[in-house]
Amino acid sequence: MTLSVCSVSYNEEWIIARTFNAVKDIADEMILVDSGSTDRTREIAASLGVKVYIEEPYKGCGLQKNAAIEKCTGDWILFLDADEVVSEELKTEIKKIVQLPIAADVYKVRFQSYCFGRLIKYGGWSAFYKVRFFKNGAGKFSPHIIHSYFETKENAVIDKIDANIFHYTYRDITHYIEKNNRYTNEKALMLFRKGKKPQVIKLVFSPIIRFIKSYFIKLGFLDGVDGLIMSMLGSWYAILQFLKLHELWVNKNS
Repeated sequence: MTLSVCSVSYNEEWIIARTFNAVKDIADEMILVDSGSTDRTREIAASLGVKVYIEEPYKGCGLQKNAAIEKCTGDWILFLDADEVVSEELKTEIKKIVQLPIAADVYKVRFQSYCFGRLIKYGGWSAFYKVRFFKNGAGKFSPHIIHSYFETKENAVIDKIDANIFHYTYRDITHYIEKNNRYTNEKALMLFRKGKKPQVIKLVFSPIIRFIKSYFIKLGFLDGVDGLIMSMLGSWYAILQFLKLHELWVNKNS
């Protein structure tokens, strides 16, 4: 059985080598779908033996990921976001599974997140599972422009692997602002297209609820100052999303 590893990117020169170097010893092919990077992302990936495809324009989170998995020829596919790095333990499990005569069709993998260079254990940032490893043809990503999820084919067998993908989410505060400016643009546009209108009550309570959920219910306080920072930034994300949705409706009606 063969394994394809694929990813999508936009200006990921800071992490892309680490992502592919971590899997090149188990991959039969490595594929990157890039949406017009202006840094050295494509050059770095190509130097590692990655097949690089330039897709223009960016089609949204789900469709972009599907463009990557559609180019894979392996029996199995390991999809990684450009800032996700596979642990040695996960590689060992993947090597075992691809050689099994009978295996599940789709596997959810455990995540551990690093923000600003530090492991964030609580607040909903770690110890959750996402589909990242699956048989070729077992499904595809939902077409959402943001926060897409893997849609398995009917009757597909799903299992999980208790080994980590390390998600290096944000380098620093500037990187956080850059990424979440894009994310909130996409989320506001998605809500706008669905006809969702901003509600003042949500502006008042959503940031508060989000903070309480992250910092207290999901134990973010156990991460100390880092947990407080991440919970506060989560509240700011909720505010920014509301303001951008409000702006879209104001511009439409003006």
